[in-house]
Amino acid sequence: MASSDRWFSEGAQIFRRMDTAGLFGTTQLPEGGEYYPCPSCKTAYSRDEISELSREDVPPKSQGGTPILLTCASCNHAAGKHFDAHAARRSVIHNLAMGRDPRRKVRTEFNAGGAVIRGYVSHDPQGMVMRGVPEQNSNEQVKAHIRELDKMWDSGADPVFTVKATERFIEWRAAVSWVRAAYLASFTALGWSYAFRPELDPVRHQLMNPDSETLRRLALIDLNASTDRRGMLLVKTPEELRSMLVVIGHYSILLPGVTDPLSCLELSEAISQWSRPGSLANATLKGDPVPWPTQPKYAMDEWLLGRLNRAGGSQEPDS
Repeated sequence: MASSDRWFSEGAQIFRRMDTAGLFGTTQLPEGGEYYPCPSCKTAYSRDEISELSREDVPPKSQGGTPILLTCASCNHAAGKHFDAHAARRSVIHNLAMGRDPRRKVRTEFNAGGAVIRGYVSHDPQGMVMRGVPEQNSNEQVKAHIRELDKMWDSGADPVFTVKATERFIEWRAAVSWVRAAYLASFTALGWSYAFRPELDPVRHQLMNPDSETLRRLALIDLNASTDRRGMLLVKTPEELRSMLVVIGHYSILLPGVTDPLSCLELSEAISQWSRPGSLANATLKGDPVPWPTQPKYAMDEWLLGRLNRAGGSQEPDS
């Protein structure tokens, strides 16, 4: 069975079991049949609508991700357009600053004494290489730029000019991309009972409303970190940072945890406090590690269903 079909069947089956057991409070599904809810928008898709679902890369493929779950194609496409594209462009700028990805050319503007030409910057073994693009600059622009450079050299002083990257991105949209990746990774590891809890409503609300910034800061960045870092930790201490910590490359994202969870707003405020110089760097986060998922695991769902069965508190349908 192809992974998409298998992921659909496994997800639909466990969601039906949880729905029947009353773990969502009110019934979420029509009676009978297989339904798989999209973790982002919560729309339930039937077996006949499986073509509306797509394999989702976490993190985005442009950031080294691989498919680990199903989301609806609409959510996947919208996230790519409104959030992931901005994260990809921000990564280009970060990699340039850190001397990574030397083959990648970054669009830039070179300003010498007010004379600007367009081109790109890249790295090679000798350092940073700057090149203009003739078709993007008029002869007058190039001549003016050269005149200004000549003046600098003739003056005997070190030439001073500015390089401005023109890869455009919106900071908060890029940050939401990483929060979304962390949310989807957490769902893949723990399941519906984690992802659909009310403390995560603000995350889904932001994803469903991409034209306005509604989600407070939940991500921290470390440009010196390895881009291939992956990790998850249910943080227990310090108490004010108890959360689901998801580490992806340069980013550490704190989402509401499992036991007595903090809200997104409370976590954002705690992050602001701990982000002051010297604070977070000295924090030791301790808790229970969660294996990075390569496919849906539903660990928390299975645990809850098993506890109910042992207590005789539910009647599950025959599978």
